[in-house]
Amino acid sequence: ELFGQTPGDIAGLLRQKHVRNTDLVEFAGSLRGSYKTGLLSNVGDGIVESLFTPDELKTNFDTVILSYREHIAKPNPEIFMLMATKMGLEPSECVMIDDLAVNCEGAELVGMQAIRHINNDLTRKSLADILNQ
Repeated sequence: ELFGQTPGDIAGLLRQKHVRNTDLVEFAGSLRGSYKTGLLSNVGDGIVESLFTPDELKTNFDTVILSYREHIAKPNPEIFMLMATKMGLEPSECVMIDDLAVNCEGAELVGMQAIRHINNDLTRKSLADILNQ
């Protein structure tokens, strides 16, 4: 009411913000088997469930961490350490991909390599460059 928006307007804005990048999700799934993959997200309750089926989460990711369940959010370095630990990896063995520079910086603080996602092609190329080092 303070902003002159109805609950429906707000829900619509949130749906626009949380759009599934099917191409990138399928790419993550294709890495599984050769690499461990994880999903670390700051979205609230119900958003992940609206973007992925439970089977897709199991198929595409070895580990899923939702920050609201852990009471630690990106870019706090602790959440990146938690992800590495749950995956059984050292942070230096991890590559974190995120569309926000501040989240990439948080991952780098614990020793992860980070890729800022701008578009799918650039993310794929950047990841291939890192993996082929």
